[in-house]
Amino acid sequence: MSLSDYQSFMTPLLQCLANGKTVKLKDIEASVYQNLGLSVEQLKLRIPNGKQTYAYHRLQWAKTYLVKAGLIEQPKRAFCTITSKGLSALATGEQINNQYLSQYPEFLDFKTRTKDTSDSLDENTTSLVTPEELIEAAVDTLNTNLSDEILQAVLSASPAFFENLVVDLMLAMGYGGSRKDAGQATQYTQDGGIDGVIKEDKLGLEMIYLQAKRYTNKTLHQQNRR
Repeated sequence: MSLSDYQSFMTPLLQCLANGKTVKLKDIEASVYQNLGLSVEQLKLRIPNGKQTYAYHRLQWAKTYLVKAGLIEQPKRAFCTITSKGLSALATGEQINNQYLSQYPEFLDFKTRTKDTSDSLDENTTSLVTPEELIEAAVDTLNTNLSDEILQAVLSASPAFFENLVVDLMLAMGYGGSRKDAGQATQYTQDGGIDGVIKEDKLGLEMIYLQAKRYTNKTLHQQNRR
């Protein structure tokens, strides 16, 4: 007994979030399944690695695509809430699927970046694409989604964390030897706009002053530019 694709989970998911509360996806999954009319047998089906049911796997992807379109937002990890855009979509009474989401520029941007060709495929058309192409498309989508989540986590982190991240990134690129000997993050309250300092080489003869910005356009003082 098969399940519908993840797109069929989108409207029921939005309906279960329509009260405006911020909830964990796990807390509302049963309500979504009930809205879809899934049977006990369908809910028992598991993906090949056995770690997750098909139903929850597809629910997660429905959530991901709704987030990319701006109909749902994730204020913190594992939690989600509906947006005003999501409420407006529900009010139209239309079926929410990838075709509907294509009206949103941010969703089209996500789809362009993932180069995802699998959404237009169904059981009757998968023969037009090789298994390798399907795998490549899936991996690309997963990597793009992961990079978006990492970026959001970095942007919401504290200034102190961000400054240390800048130093760690430069050290990982081969500058300055070890973290202990070569890298240091400055005190961000009185650092003159500098986020970190590393040694250009193991001898420490030259210093590199780092600055990375998330929101502002402030620049380094003239004497610190290289």
